[in-house]
Amino acid sequence: MRLQRWIIWFAAAAWLHSAPPPVRAEGHDTAPPEVAWARSVSEGQKALAQRHFLEGLELHRQLLFAEAAEAYERACYEWEHPKFFLYRSHALVRGGEYMEAFRALQRAKSELVGALSAAELQIVRALEAELMQKLAAITVTCDESGAAVKLNNQEWFECPESGRRIVDPGYYQVSVHKQGYVPVMEEVTLSAGSLATLAADMVTEAEAEDEARRWSRELPWIATGAGLLVSAAGAGLYAYTGWRARTWNEDIAALCTEDLPCSSSLGLGHRLGRARWQRTLSGGLLAAGGSALLASTLMHYLNQPALSAAADADDPRFDVQPLIDVHAAGLSLTSKF
Repeated sequence: MRLQRWIIWFAAAAWLHSAPPPVRAEGHDTAPPEVAWARSVSEGQKALAQRHFLEGLELHRQLLFAEAAEAYERACYEWEHPKFFLYRSHALVRGGEYMEAFRALQRAKSELVGALSAAELQIVRALEAELMQKLAAITVTCDESGAAVKLNNQEWFECPESGRRIVDPGYYQVSVHKQGYVPVMEEVTLSAGSLATLAADMVTEAEAEDEARRWSRELPWIATGAGLLVSAAGAGLYAYTGWRARTWNEDIAALCTEDLPCSSSLGLGHRLGRARWQRTLSGGLLAAGGSALLASTLMHYLNQPALSAAADADDPRFDVQPLIDVHAAGLSLTSKF
C-alpha cells in the first residue's frame, strides 16, 4: 500500500512538473475573440495571473493543497482562464474540499475552446468522476406550471421544469408548493456517490380530500336526507293518529245513539284496527329515521379527509440510485493519477 501511494504521488508530481505554464507556453495568447475567458483581459492581468498560477503550482508540488488552491484562486480572479480553474479543482480535491472543487471544475468546463489540451481534458473527466464518488445529487421533476420548488427552504426553481443539483452528502428536504394544491414535502439522507430522484406529482386540495375519504362526499348527506324524510313521515303519521284518537269519542257519539245503537255494519272495529296499525307504523318510521340520522352523523365523522404526514412518510417518493458507475470511475482515475 505504501509503495502504491508513492507511485501515485510521483505520478501526480510528474504531471504537475511537466504541465507547462498556461497560455504562452501552449500558444493560446491569441484565443478566438468569441471565447469568454479571452475577452477584456489586459496583458498586465495575464502576467499577474501567471505569477499567481506559478506560485500555486510550486505549492501544489509541495502537497500544500490549501495554499495552492488560494494561489490559483488569485490567478482566476485576474484571469478566468479554464486552466486555472482546473488546477484549483485538482488542489481542492486533494485537500478534501469537494464541493468547491466541483464548482471550480464546472468553471473549467464552461469555456474549453482553445484552453485545455487533450491530456487536460482527460484530467477534467477523471476529476469529475472522482468528485461524483465524493458528492451526491438531487434531481426533481415537476409538471405543474407555477409550482415553486425549494431545497432546504431555499428557492430552487419553478415548474414545469426539472432541476438537478450536486450537493454534499447529508440530509435534505425538498418541498413543492402551489396555491390550491397539496404541498409535496419529501426528506432524504444522501450518502457519497448517490443520486436521489423525485417526481413531484401534485394534486389539488379537493382531489386529495376525495381520495382521503372513506366514501364519496355525497353519501353521508344522502343518508342524512333519507333519515330526515323518514322521520318527517313518521312524525306526520304519529300526529295524524293522535288527532284521530282524540276524535274517536266524537265519532262514537255521532254514530251510536240511544235511538241507533252501534252495529258491526258501521265498521268501527276495522277503523280501530287501522288506527292502531297507523300508530305502530309511525313509531317504526320515527325509529328508522332516527337511526338513519345517527348513522349519517357517524358517516360524516368517519368520512373526514385523513391527510397526514405519517402516511406520506410510509410511502417515500425519492428513488435513490448510484450517481455513477463506481468501477468505471475507478479505472479512469487509476489511469490518470
